[in-house]
Amino acid sequence: MGEVIRFPRRDTEQIDGQVVHVDAERVEASAETSGPGDALVERGRGIPPALAGKAARRVAELALPVGTQAVKFAVLHGYYLAAGAFDTFSAVYARWTGRDIDAQIRAAQAAGEHGVVAELMRQRTENRRLFLERIQVFGQFLVKLPLILGGLAAVVLAITLIVAVVAWARPDGLGFADVWDGLFTALASGFEWTVWAATVPLPVLLIAAAAGVLVKGYNQRRRAQNAPAWMQSETETDGTVDTLDEGSILGALRNLGIKPLNDAFKAGWGTPANPARVWEMGLGKDGRGWRCQIRLPQQVPVSEISRKKHVLAHNLGRLAVEVWTSEPKDKPGVLDLWIADPGVLTGPVDDWPLLAELESAVTDYFAGVPVAVDLRGDEVIGEFAGKNWAVAGMMGSGKSTLVITALLGAMLDPLVDIDVFVMARNSDYKLMEPRLRTLRTGADEATVEACMNTLRELYDELEIRGQALEEHTKAGDPDAEKVTRRLAEKDARLRPRIMVVDECQALFMHEKYGTEAQNKAILLMNASRKYGITLILLTPEPSTDSLPRKLMAVMSNRACFAIGDQQSNDAILGTGAYKRGISAVGLEPKTKHSDGDVGTAMTSSGFLPKPGLIRSYYVPRDQHKAIVERALQLRKAANITTTAPAAEPEKRDLLEDLDDVLGAEKVSAAEAAKALVAAFGRAYYRDGKPLTGAQLVAELADVGVKVPSTANRYHVDPMTVRNALARQSTADLDQ
Repeated sequence: MGEVIRFPRRDTEQIDGQVVHVDAERVEASAETSGPGDALVERGRGIPPALAGKAARRVAELALPVGTQAVKFAVLHGYYLAAGAFDTFSAVYARWTGRDIDAQIRAAQAAGEHGVVAELMRQRTENRRLFLERIQVFGQFLVKLPLILGGLAAVVLAITLIVAVVAWARPDGLGFADVWDGLFTALASGFEWTVWAATVPLPVLLIAAAAGVLVKGYNQRRRAQNAPAWMQSETETDGTVDTLDEGSILGALRNLGIKPLNDAFKAGWGTPANPARVWEMGLGKDGRGWRCQIRLPQQVPVSEISRKKHVLAHNLGRLAVEVWTSEPKDKPGVLDLWIADPGVLTGPVDDWPLLAELESAVTDYFAGVPVAVDLRGDEVIGEFAGKNWAVAGMMGSGKSTLVITALLGAMLDPLVDIDVFVMARNSDYKLMEPRLRTLRTGADEATVEACMNTLRELYDELEIRGQALEEHTKAGDPDAEKVTRRLAEKDARLRPRIMVVDECQALFMHEKYGTEAQNKAILLMNASRKYGITLILLTPEPSTDSLPRKLMAVMSNRACFAIGDQQSNDAILGTGAYKRGISAVGLEPKTKHSDGDVGTAMTSSGFLPKPGLIRSYYVPRDQHKAIVERALQLRKAANITTTAPAAEPEKRDLLEDLDDVLGAEKVSAAEAAKALVAAFGRAYYRDGKPLTGAQLVAELADVGVKVPSTANRYHVDPMTVRNALARQSTADLDQ
């Protein structure tokens, strides 16, 4: 059998009636071919002319693009070399003549840096004065050069003459002519050395210097990819880069297609001669990525760069989620750019730290629990004390994962009571139920009503907790200004509480309870900072309806997973967040085809010192039962077998309290109500608000005291109240 000849094709073609698989080891023949229908192209038998012609044409077709790319490569890098050398020499010339200052002034004026312009103009005037002085000094030197050379020659000749006379006068000295001969010999040797230096080492040094200039200029042009588009190959014109440096970042910005930015580049912005501060902070390693700050030219706001972030990420060879743009609050007009190392956001997150030593794990509500990692890989602690959370994201984005991890950690503190309400049917929290104080799920009215009742209960409990803190203060406890772990351990009224409302839009947008729920939640969050109560809200539809603006104004912790639009993004992360580059719009939820960016969230406050991405820990469901068992063990060891019941607000006798606050004269019902509130505090609050005169009149009517009106004004008569109180006391005795 002959040698198999392989051809660079992978398809089947008809050549003179033959079906030829040119990349296979056999050639299938037609029916005319003898044998079983297969024939091999054997060595020594040659290649059929039609096949040979076709192969030659195919080789030519393959070779043509390769040759074209090779020519483009040579032309492109030749251009980089020549243009880079020109840039370097131009920069030197401009620096010597002061033209660089003129370019800097123009660019600074374009950038609006008027202080820089004034300083550069002063520097230009000083440089030109020094340049003229140099020319004047050099001219004077040229005029005096013949005199200097003549004087030097005269001195040498005079010295030589003296030495020659002395040598001639001494009996054993050199002859007169010998001295002059030595002078001319030395001059000849010096001339020969000068000629050698000019012809041997000097050219080498000049060539080395020229090579350095060429390399420097070449690198600058290549890194910035500053060349006509027609010269660049496909792999270079797409703007993507394999390695990051300041030149590649400028090259990525150059190819964003933003006209004012392109105009700035053409005017010299981003070049070595640029006057304005391009790099507010140079590129440097920052955790598992790179960070820099760039002062953008006029007409190029940071929001415009953020709008084109997906293009910028592509130009930098990154996914959109791996590039984050923002504008520092103290540096307007500065682009803060963070670029992740490739794959940082797609690799698995480490195991939840508490799982490693679950048998001994104990947490503290007041210290927080680990819930995620930041992009540097550092642990992110979710704090509860004095905090309230709002978490949003599409279905499948991982928002529940963050909260479930936080609750699993919180329940390892035996003091914590947890209520969970889910306005939908799901089993996300089901395995935690044995350790929860409350778990209600469902999209029905009963779940909404139960959630509303617990919200009311929490708000009323603020009064109880306030009274408890007041008692501890009166007892001389110096730390009773707010709930602490020490106080919570010795007073069941002060145990920490966490309330989770999942799908909270169903509560806040409810026709019957929505307004009350919003008001109660806002009042609770405003007052609960020091009382050991944490409210956690989750929604897939962030808006001013599902997350009321007043409520979000006091929200400490905000996190947004994958979200669909700018308005939803800003509803959870804050007004203007998207324009400042604080955006979760680029994140993708989990689908049946891909995990997307599940578990990755943008946070604007609370979780990190400044806005940034976090990646939630994921606790497998098969571990939930073990964590709950550990939590129940801790609860039992702390001798907490049941959830502490909320103490009922103190019930007071209206008539007795009125007797205490009223004098001898009649007062208006409104004044009497204010006196009750001032004397007895929250006992005379109704629906979270102080008792009004009309409410007092109604409550007196309920206990048999009618308050008459005069000209639509109600006045409470102390004698009527005291007579009613006396009848009440007599009735009690009769019973």
